[in-house]
Amino acid sequence: MAKIRKEDMPIVFKHRHCIWCSAPVLDMGKEFCSAKCEAEYRRQLRRRNLLYFAMMLSFPVMIFMIYLLPLIFK
Repeated sequence: MAKIRKEDMPIVFKHRHCIWCSAPVLDMGKEFCSAKCEAEYRRQLRRRNLLYFAMMLSFPVMIFMIYLLPLIFK
């Protein structure tokens, strides 16, 4: 088995990965690799929050309707 010498090991610069596409980002202050990735991430986040809000609003309405159904058809 060959030993790996320190000179043979590749140099990996300190970096982060894009939140959306996982591409390496060399600037440690950035979270996204491009404006396109950031826009797509924000769009998906807004969509997810809207869906969450709609679900949280619809459950009490459904429970209220289930409660009223027997009173209406009595």
